Amino acid sequence: MAGGESQSPVSLSERELQIIDLVAAGLTNQEIAEKLEISKRTV
Repeated sequence: MAGGESQSPVSLSERELQIIDLVAAGLTNQEIAEKLEISKRTV
């Protein structure tokens, strides 16, 4: 960050954190959608 600016911490929902964990585990959007029983477009 230039000029000593600080960023506000970002707050993520439980669902967003869950999806991040699944992406980090190597799952595709389709696999995540099936696992969480949601639309692939929602992922």
